[in-house]
Amino acid sequence: MAVALLSLGLATTAFWLLHSRGALSPIIRQPGPLVLGLFLTAGLTSLNLAIRWLRWHFLLRRWKVLLKTKESAAIWLASLPGIATPFYIGELARAAFLTGRTSRPFWRVLGIWLVERLADLYVLGFAILAARGDAWVLLGIGAVTLLCVWVIRLIPHAQLVRTVTNPLVVAATAAGTALAWALPALGLWLVLYQLGSPLAADDVVEAFGVGTLLGGFSGVPLGVGVAGSAMILSLQAHGVPPELAAAAIAVFRAGTVWYAVGTGVLAFVLWRRHILPASRSRLRGNHFDRIARAYGENVPPHIVERLLVRKTDVMHAWLSKAGAPRPAIV
Repeated sequence: MAVALLSLGLATTAFWLLHSRGALSPIIRQPGPLVLGLFLTAGLTSLNLAIRWLRWHFLLRRWKVLLKTKESAAIWLASLPGIATPFYIGELARAAFLTGRTSRPFWRVLGIWLVERLADLYVLGFAILAARGDAWVLLGIGAVTLLCVWVIRLIPHAQLVRTVTNPLVVAATAAGTALAWALPALGLWLVLYQLGSPLAADDVVEAFGVGTLLGGFSGVPLGVGVAGSAMILSLQAHGVPPELAAAAIAVFRAGTVWYAVGTGVLAFVLWRRHILPASRSRLRGNHFDRIARAYGENVPPHIVERLLVRKTDVMHAWLSKAGAPRPAIV
């Protein structure tokens, strides 16, 4: 699969470079801007990955899955190669890493995955519409979204759904998603600037958003051959010369999706011993034994003491009312 994706990506890149009819020779003779653009894009992608992990970790907590920060980061990064699958469904492999750490891991991971994909869709769609100045469409979508959230929160016996659709949770998820995707868009703008063909911010956002969404909807792993081509055509429509558009997107894709996959592979190799043993074990034994470590690490001692005092006060009041002798042993 990896070889096929890489071959398809290289073939697509070669097509666009040949399509520029040799006009790339001045750029190739002075590769400094391309190299700098690649490093800048990779750096911004690192920040993008960090924010997306924070979003995942935040949603895990909302769904009552308590993981240590390092353990959560290792699982998320090690599953990054899952984006190289149709419609990114490979990310659901995180459920295997969570086996032994929580009950019903697949359904929890699936629910969070759906929330993340919907957040990506909404944020990128809003960005495209905003770049095109479609204010009324934006307002209409926002109104429909608020209505849907309100209706969903009325569903009885759906505590987790109400938790995820809590206004504060929705706002935090949307804000994190917007910030995460703003970073690669900035990277594309910087690459174009380095190549001497800067665009207005809204044009760059539109090109990036359209390419990313089309790549995702196509179902092609990593959007290879689709996302990059859509971005190149969009850049050309905004006046970027074909050779510069092809070079910019080749560097951009190398510093984003391929860099992310490489980071995930490296993380899996480094941390597989820490995340695989628990994923091989099935839930067994006493429930409280399974969650004791996470419970002890995530509940502060003063909270435990407060709860203990409240519980013992209630017990003492009940014993006194029942006429139990003092001191009574419970």
